Amino acid sequence: MANSLPLAAWTTLWEAGCRIGWWDVAQGADRWPGAIGQRAGSGGGILQRLLRLFPDTCTPSGRIQVEQIVASGYDLYPEFPRPWGRAISRLLGIRWFLVHADQTRTDAPLVAVVSSNLGRDHGRLPQWPVVLESALRQVHSEGGGLLLAKGTTLHDPAWAMAQFAPTPTVHLYAADAASQIGDWLRQLPDLLHQHRRMHSVNWPTAEATRNLLAISPPIASTAGAHPHATGNRRRRNKDSVPDRADIPSRDLATVALADRLLVVHARPGGRIARAVDLRLCEASFPVGSVYLYVPGGTDSAAVPTSVFDHWYRHGAVGWYVPVPPWRAPRLARCRLRNEAVRPAVHQIAARIPEAWSEEADRWDWLTHCTRGSLGAAHRDATALLANHWLAGRALERHPLLALHSICEQKRIVAGHRTVRGRNRCVSFSAVPLRRLLAGRRFQSHLGRWDWEPYGLIVRRDALHRLGARQVIYGDESTFRNLPPEQRPFFQPLGRNRQWQAEQEWRVLGDVDLRSLPADAIRLFVRTRAEAWALARMVAWPVLWYVDA
Repeated sequence: MANSLPLAAWTTLWEAGCRIGWWDVAQGADRWPGAIGQRAGSGGGILQRLLRLFPDTCTPSGRIQVEQIVASGYDLYPEFPRPWGRAISRLLGIRWFLVHADQTRTDAPLVAVVSSNLGRDHGRLPQWPVVLESALRQVHSEGGGLLLAKGTTLHDPAWAMAQFAPTPTVHLYAADAASQIGDWLRQLPDLLHQHRRMHSVNWPTAEATRNLLAISPPIASTAGAHPHATGNRRRRNKDSVPDRADIPSRDLATVALADRLLVVHARPGGRIARAVDLRLCEASFPVGSVYLYVPGGTDSAAVPTSVFDHWYRHGAVGWYVPVPPWRAPRLARCRLRNEAVRPAVHQIAARIPEAWSEEADRWDWLTHCTRGSLGAAHRDATALLANHWLAGRALERHPLLALHSICEQKRIVAGHRTVRGRNRCVSFSAVPLRRLLAGRRFQSHLGRWDWEPYGLIVRRDALHRLGARQVIYGDESTFRNLPPEQRPFFQPLGRNRQWQAEQEWRVLGDVDLRSLPADAIRLFVRTRAEAWALARMVAWPVLWYVDA
């Protein structure tokens, strides 16, 4: 029961409330935390009981703040209101929980979907949106709410999909260990107001006022803080108990508070894996409340077999989601089913000539490489892919698929990421193809390669007739002295990289391949198998880079 919590928990709340002017020291010092702690804390939240049983404990201003919280349907709980609340406190440490009355119902379970980082280009789990959709369907079927914590891996896409569905959500605000409980208490009314104002745009006001869950900073450390801290643990080797020191509060709280926990991807030894391991150490949690996505096909790295077997022995269950096979690997060896779209003549497929490495003076082609990654520089990459999925666009990001899309549309769509102003352009390089690919480097700060072995080369004179111009490299004074029509072709000199080495050319706007002579275009891919497959589907010759 809550009244068996350490005296320090009640004392800390009393002292913090006095510091921020909520409690009247003169009126409550002789009764707090003894009588109030035991009478107000047993069997529910304490704020309503304080107002009813000990109204003189609050100062006038404190009473206004407390009444505002209670009127919104919220209350403070010394344990999360679940039969396994003590197990949650053992994971999180002794904390206070701001909980809406609707969240105390066990017939409306909180469902959380957690994942380790999905890797650059989300390559560790290319079909994760399908898995996430399955999780939202489970939330709907159980009539619960989706527990979301800002800053976790899947928060943004899950929130986007939940609004699209729509799916009931509960937004978790977990204070970190460095925070002070007095500051946390003081901010609660403002937090409720800001949350209601922000979420009422997407949800009815009634829904927006009850879908917040806030937890205080830890009052005491987890180890030994709870009078039953050593009870109800599954027996395990002491050395195997995972360390929780560097697990963010938002991740650990999400794992601990969920009635149903769906694990999409877990890196062995990572923070999510250790948080899940800690939960499975506790026998008080409901059996079968942790679900592990069972991988298959290209998603084989979602949860490694060794981790799955270990968790399965400790009560986790498998969660199978049928997903369509990833298209990029199949494209390398596929045949067209629709003969009507097959080119009249099977195109030539050949290896990129070695001599092209030495033809710098005679090289009269311009190269455009396709990309398959949004890159780490796009902080909203995961949410962006979720929006693509919601709009019915491709889930996969692979340079071969991007090249295939260009061939289908017969158009290179312009972008504007490297150009000042609102101009959109298509970039090319005048570096000989083999030399360009041989010198490619991985850009860790962007999370992608500077050049991919997929794309097309176009004769320079043909592109020049479409308006292609060589990039002008320089400093700010160079840019200011350029006439307006030349400014879209300006590229500043790099501090850490010599951009001049790329020998960039630009075409403003899209490049319509149908406006170019057929013999002015060549495609290139990484492997021979990809070249042979692509040659069956396109109207231009295909070259390959490596014999594979």
